[in-house]
Amino acid sequence: MLEIGLNLILIFTLLIPFGFLIGITISRSFVYNKQIENSKKTYPEKIFEKIEGFIFRVCSINPEEEMTGRQYLGTLLLLNLIIGTIIFFIATIQITSHCFTLQKPIDISSIFHLTCSYLTNTDQEHLNADIDLPMITRFFIIPFLMLISSGTGISISIMFIRAITKGIIGNFYVDFIKSFIRIVFPICFLISILFVLLGMPNTIPKLISYETLESAKETLTIGPIAALEAIILFGQQGGSIYSSNASHPFSNPTYLTNLLHIVFMTVIPVALIFTLGFCLNNNRQSMVLLLALFSIIIFEVVLSCMLELRGNPMHNAILGTDFPNWMGKETRFGIITSSIYSILASNVSGATNSALDGYHPISIGMMIFNLADQGILGGQGLGPIYALNYFIYTAIFIGFMTGKSPEMFGRKIEKREIILSSLILLLNPLVISILIPLTINIQHLSFISFHDHIHYYTRILYEFLSAASNNGSGLEGLTDNIPILNYTLGATMLLGWFGPITLSCGIASGLANKKTRLKSHEIFKTDTILFSFLYLFMTVSLTLLTYFPFIVLGPISEVLAKG
Repeated sequence: MLEIGLNLILIFTLLIPFGFLIGITISRSFVYNKQIENSKKTYPEKIFEKIEGFIFRVCSINPEEEMTGRQYLGTLLLLNLIIGTIIFFIATIQITSHCFTLQKPIDISSIFHLTCSYLTNTDQEHLNADIDLPMITRFFIIPFLMLISSGTGISISIMFIRAITKGIIGNFYVDFIKSFIRIVFPICFLISILFVLLGMPNTIPKLISYETLESAKETLTIGPIAALEAIILFGQQGGSIYSSNASHPFSNPTYLTNLLHIVFMTVIPVALIFTLGFCLNNNRQSMVLLLALFSIIIFEVVLSCMLELRGNPMHNAILGTDFPNWMGKETRFGIITSSIYSILASNVSGATNSALDGYHPISIGMMIFNLADQGILGGQGLGPIYALNYFIYTAIFIGFMTGKSPEMFGRKIEKREIILSSLILLLNPLVISILIPLTINIQHLSFISFHDHIHYYTRILYEFLSAASNNGSGLEGLTDNIPILNYTLGATMLLGWFGPITLSCGIASGLANKKTRLKSHEIFKTDTILFSFLYLFMTVSLTLLTYFPFIVLGPISEVLAKG
């Protein structure tokens, strides 16, 4: 327990101040930029303004022009459609061209899945990146898509927070460009320098041939690993140019880099929640939400670590000893740090430093819960939107209990917002409940045992939930690079990314156009410990009510089947 506590204290000690600083930067850049006098702007802000001004002039963008919710959404969707289509055709030409030597042919379904995966900030990989993909795809096209999806996610979350607190939709082009100039590029640059200092390679892409101790010829890819890891982690992508992901010694060489991995991939959702507090001029509101979310994370981390340290009862009964569950875990990180990494990554990113398939079924069940919830920090941009969606439900619950009309930050929640909020909550379970049975029925499968049947369902449930929540992690052992899974998972990723974005624009535009109630006339306060408790209750109960049958058929059935 001491090691668990020390790791969590270290993570939160780094995460909260870093998130707070980025939250200040976001609020100054995207909300208060026009109100800040030129004399009070910092030197970096003045430089950023000059760079942005040049880009705006070249692209003929009027930064003073405000968009409606429909215009904001239409611009976002059109930009992503154009970029996604162009990248799909470029990737198809590169991967299928005879100019590139690949060990095996790659069909169109794999390219479709790859494009959808990186365009939607999911980074779910069915291909072996360091073998199947040309170097230009790995080091140029994929990072480009990572940046596009990261900028899209940050922009939509900032728009949503700004709309519900200030009644301003903003301009997508301005938000998109600012998210790169002020947030993504400078912070990723600093992270990459730090990673280089801690031992990550950062070189020109090339292949190195070597001979193993068994006299086998192998080829190793190196390149700008530190720069890519900065984009992957800060952008909450989770992918890697290595199939072993964050367990590869180049991607994650030391215990310290492993700790920084956790901090960097969770900092943006924390920063956006702090941004909410700055927009409301009420940092207590941010702390109330973070208290509820961190309490869930701490509970899951402690339970998962205890289960993994207890080990597999069936194996221990055969061996006649108590041995921890080391299956799929790196010895240089240990069981506790691997468990913390996996639990937090299932909330925000597809990165992993251990084999998730080797964890206890209950640990896997908690990861599935996190993928289903999406509001516990959550993915790039959509995490805070899901968190605030549960905020709406908490406000509705309190309104029913008190007999008063619900409201959010002084703005009334009415029929339109309730319908759109419900659609956000029901979209992913509806998609996976249709596509999982369809996929299983198309595939003709046979299983050796009843447990194999259950675990296959757990794997495919995790795969679809990971796609729907734009996470990207997976339980290995599933033969996933087949056309039916590539197409259905690609569709799941698109619906799981652009569906909530579309619905959240509807909620934001509706709330932005409503008059705000004076703070002294608020029906109930949302910055109290009581509200934090109710918010926690609604977050957990709504997720369990929606997904409990899925979890029962998977991880819980595995535990019962093992006796």
